[in-house]
Amino acid sequence: MANLNLLEFVDTLPPSIARFALDHCQLGLDVIPRLLARLHAPTVTHLKLPLLSLTGHALDALLVWLRDASSLVELGVQRTGLVNETFALLVAALPDSLQTFEFSFNALDDTIIDMIEARALPNLSSMLYHRTALSSEGLKRMRIMEFGYWNSNGEYT
Repeated sequence: MANLNLLEFVDTLPPSIARFALDHCQLGLDVIPRLLARLHAPTVTHLKLPLLSLTGHALDALLVWLRDASSLVELGVQRTGLVNETFALLVAALPDSLQTFEFSFNALDDTIIDMIEARALPNLSSMLYHRTALSSEGLKRMRIMEFGYWNSNGEYT
């Protein structure tokens, strides 16, 4: 979908949408702030924004939007070009209501684990982090954080 058509589509969205996902759609940086301004943050429970570039104004818009996203239980930001520095900003802005966090296919390394642990999201029960730059030790720490234990063979069961 071309950005012009997508902007027209965004302008017709009812602000009361609870679940919103754009799959296989590369958004221009101009679309993201406009989309988030249209969605009423306190009523959105699921937001998936894959394949977009979370930099500059787009990242700023998401961080501001997340402040009011008190009902958000699922956030997907896979393939968004996140790096450790921008991921830190995102994690700090996540609402306590978040249960599922997907950030697969981003260039993130083991330093993100400390960020997530420090944030201590009380309801977080599922993270999807495929194809990141986590080491095998980092993957183990993530699974322990997410699920709580490994078996005696050093594998999660």
